[in-house]
Amino acid sequence: MSPNLKAGIAVAMTFICFGLYGQHKPGKELHVSKAKTDIVLDGELNEPDWQVAQPADGFFMNYPVDSLPPTFQSEVRVTFNDHYLYFGIVCYDDNKPDIVQSLRRDIDWDLNDNVGIYMDPFNDFTNGFYFTITPMGVQSEGILTNGGATDDSFNDSWDNKWYSKVRRLNDRWIAEIAIPFK
Repeated sequence: MSPNLKAGIAVAMTFICFGLYGQHKPGKELHVSKAKTDIVLDGELNEPDWQVAQPADGFFMNYPVDSLPPTFQSEVRVTFNDHYLYFGIVCYDDNKPDIVQSLRRDIDWDLNDNVGIYMDPFNDFTNGFYFTITPMGVQSEGILTNGGATDDSFNDSWDNKWYSKVRRLNDRWIAEIAIPFK
């Protein structure tokens, strides 16, 4: 496995769902395996690789209190192949209308229901990349600096070509995401 692939897989990830900041509790590890079959982005997570992928769950809120679980949990699965890092994300909810202010790309993530992936390829807990998607499939991505400590730490002028598909069900929405290694 190449060092870049290891760095890509060993990313520090923080997920945002429904306007709540969440992160995996310290001390947990997520083991990620290489996909043995092709992943089809259809929002269904029905490929064999998704079935055997270890789920990341047990997220907790960061705002307004950082020690409470969210009202609705999320599950995240990760796999990869030679070209992409894949995320299969299930966000459970109560089937109320989603808050999506626009269908325009690069919307303000903090004003919309969304799930986000934050990558720390430098392993410095300060700089990296983020990718967010709404329940309506609207994508946003950018560069994160200064550990996200201030509003200007998020720069959405960086654009990258990545792929996704969202499927909405009665009690959840599912996002399948493919982020290229190049």
